[in-house]
Amino acid sequence: MNNHTPLLLCYDIRDPKRLQRVHNCVKKVGLALQYSVFYLEMSNADVTQLLNKLSTIIDASRDDIRTYAISRFEDITLLGASLLADGIQMFTHGEPILKKSS
Repeated sequence: MNNHTPLLLCYDIRDPKRLQRVHNCVKKVGLALQYSVFYLEMSNADVTQLLNKLSTIIDASRDDIRTYAISRFEDITLLGASLLADGIQMFTHGEPILKKSS
């Protein structure tokens, strides 16, 4: 049984060097939906480990990292430019989670 939680991780990092370090860390485990928004599927333990690592990178008095647990990507509307190419579909465990059409 899959015990991974789908979630969005979003960040607002004020310093370019910290921003790059956070981005490099998150892109190893997530899919970029926007420049500072990632889709992740992780166990609670892995999420905790990732957040602990990110907490060593950021300045907690200036930067902001948030995670949002989501159940599915139903009824999502994409407007304007997107990092996903046209015709891309994302699946997890055989279930569609996001489709971008032109």
